[in-house]
Amino acid sequence: MLAGCGAEHPAAPRAADASSSASTTTTPSPTANPTANPTPSPSTATAPSTAPAGQLSRFPLALGYPTTNQDDGSPVRVTAKPATNAFGECGRTAWDPRSGTSEVIGAEFRGEAEWFRGRTLVLYPTVRAAQASVDRARDAITTCPRDAGGDSGWTEHTAVDYDSGEQSFGWNDRWWETDLGGFDTGLTVYHVVRVGRAVLLTYDYGEGNGSEQTRRSALAAAEKADAPVVKVMYYL
Repeated sequence: MLAGCGAEHPAAPRAADASSSASTTTTPSPTANPTANPTPSPSTATAPSTAPAGQLSRFPLALGYPTTNQDDGSPVRVTAKPATNAFGECGRTAWDPRSGTSEVIGAEFRGEAEWFRGRTLVLYPTVRAAQASVDRARDAITTCPRDAGGDSGWTEHTAVDYDSGEQSFGWNDRWWETDLGGFDTGLTVYHVVRVGRAVLLTYDYGEGNGSEQTRRSALAAAEKADAPVVKVMYYL
């Protein structure tokens, strides 16, 4: 099994990038200031983007999210931009929302202080291709217990129980802080779930790594938040 890091570190939710590709995108190295805000800058997160089109144009990807972001009051929108861009672990592709997909939409919510959520939904031309994307995420994470890290620490990835849709995989990321000699309080929960040709990747970051109880609560909350979205995926 694996472990992970708080979102202010390399395991942070990866900012969406329309031109990203896992072949050229790697997990960022630890920042000089590990407590820096891990989310996309306001200009990136709120910049206008093309409205969703095609089969996913009316999909309620922000279902259950507040209508406005708590950090700046901007509206929470579903766009044609992924909430999580391509990334790899230990040299293997874990996720690439633009490789082989026919449609992509994304939605993100930024809460006050240390709380961020994001969802990316993609369609593949075939069920087999969608299945392969979930397998790819599972293989990349389960074969990489921790990243290379640096002097300040490293990201650990831990597979977690997650049974949803027709195929699924979950993990959490935590950050080992060298100066602390242990993990900090940041916890990012990732879920990947497939229904037919559709694959959903979600992240939920908060300061849930304080204890085993808070970790369990964070995992349960993330799964509960996914449930209504996964239900709608069956109607695609």
